[in-house]
Amino acid sequence: MLVCRNVCVSLSINLEPCAQWRAIDAEKMKSLKNLTALFSLASIASLSMALMPMAHADPLPGSTLLSRLPKDATLLVKKEFALDRPTVRGEEYFFFIYRVSRNSRYDLNRSVWIRCQNSRSFPSRQNDPVKLRIKSVVADNPLQIYDSNSNPIYVLHELNMYFTTDQPALDAGCRIRIDTADLPEPTTVAQAMEYLSTYFEFVNDVDPYAGLEKSVVVDLLMAKITNSLKADDNASALKAFAQLEKTSDQLPESFYYYYAETLAKAGDKGQARSYAALYLKKYGRNGKYYKQAVDVMSRVSQ
Repeated sequence: MLVCRNVCVSLSINLEPCAQWRAIDAEKMKSLKNLTALFSLASIASLSMALMPMAHADPLPGSTLLSRLPKDATLLVKKEFALDRPTVRGEEYFFFIYRVSRNSRYDLNRSVWIRCQNSRSFPSRQNDPVKLRIKSVVADNPLQIYDSNSNPIYVLHELNMYFTTDQPALDAGCRIRIDTADLPEPTTVAQAMEYLSTYFEFVNDVDPYAGLEKSVVVDLLMAKITNSLKADDNASALKAFAQLEKTSDQLPESFYYYYAETLAKAGDKGQARSYAALYLKKYGRNGKYYKQAVDVMSRVSQ
């Protein structure tokens, strides 16, 4: 059984040089760790990684209007935080909140809320920062705030920045909300950064695959997955898995199993369970990776 049959072809589409790889005893391929450790020959994946375009991120000028952000506007996470507090009143969201000091008696009402439908940590990684891609910016109608005696105190202004990430589980209902108390909501990047700079950096993150044919992008992502798994770099592999899922509508059977396995190794039990269940639903007992998917489901359901 060829290595390319277990890795390249099972994850990708027509990487012909795989046929040149040497055969390896299937008994040695019982886990992704053993699988990737068995690579001993140069492959097209390595070459593709060397030629892979690099993302180019420039700081956004402070004068940039939030209503006219470029399509690649992105917040880079520079300080770790976690969405681990469930919202009240039965809403199915988890959030993180921090106060913003502006030397005003309304300081407690100036804050930044980050919320999504899933509990998740956002680590701070210098070489590979987590990216929140801004999809839309919406200012809510001002809200008059009253005291316990129904006397008006101030008008609350809110700005919502809806975002997605490279982690699909966070794509549902994610937003950053800036509460500015009695001040008008931010209208420029500089004004927004007065509230966001503790945890984020605002950049224009240009798509490294822009202008490439879809099939080339798929091959590059497959190369990144292969090399990331070889290096036991689950975080990079998961980002490539997520990008591949959005790029290709013809995913092979093994995609779902390997995605679930990598998620499980990365400690993301919820997502691992989802993809293992998806595999079992799509392919059932006749699936090539049925036993492995059942094993993943068992491990992440404990």
